[in-house]
Parts: sequence; structure tokens; C-alpha cells
Amino acid sequence: MKKLYFYNDMGYAVYDELIDALMIKIEFIEKISLEELEILKANIDKYKIWIDFKGIFNHYEVKKILDVFKDLNVVAIEQPLPVGSESAVKDLLTKYTVLLDESFKTLQDIIRLKDISTGLVFEITKFW
Repeated sequence: MKKLYFYNDMGYAVYDELIDALMIKIEFIEKISLEELEILKANIDKYKIWIDFKGIFNHYEVKKILDVFKDLNVVAIEQPLPVGSESAVKDLLTKYTVLLDESFKTLQDIIRLKDISTGLVFEITKFW
């Protein structure tokens, strides 16, 4: 898997570095326009896609982005909504693997989120 950090007015030469990737993890750094999304889509349409929304979009925006990507092979979405509004992703669970990471810090958070996500992303760097 290769990561692609995506932001407005990004230089598109970066797509040349994705040639040997089987899967691309897109990490949104900021909110972007629909025009930018269409350019992104045209450059990643042959890959499996994991999208990390980083909790910066609202439910409407997430659904709009997923609608643009509906023809792509989206294998997972990560932290689609901001911390505290996770329960709104229940409608996405039937179509996508929904993973959360910023939403949990304690064991109680894991228990709270177990029925509104497919899984949790644990990275060793997240622990003290």
C-alpha cells in the first residue's frame, strides 16, 4: 500500500510514484473541491482505495465524496466523521468497511464504537 496525502492544488506529478502500488491509502489533509476530486479519481481508478477522511468532513460531504468514487474499488473508509458524531456512519456500514482511529482513546471508547464501525485502527505510535 502507498499513501497519498491529498490537498487542494496538489502537484499531480506524484501519481507517477504510484505505478507499482496495488492499493492506495488516500489521506485528506484539507477539504477539497469536487473538481479536485474528479482529477484524483481519474488518476487512481485502477487501484484498490482506502480513504482516510481524518474526521474533517461532515456526513453530507463524506457521502458526496463517496458518490464521486462510487465506480472505484473502495475497500475501506477511515474516520469518516469528526469525533463525537460517529453514530451517523451507520448508513455506510452496509456498503463499506468503516474503520475508526481518532475516535478512541480509552477502553470505554472502544466499547462505545464497537457497533458503529467495522473495526479500529491501532498504530503503535498512538500509545504512550
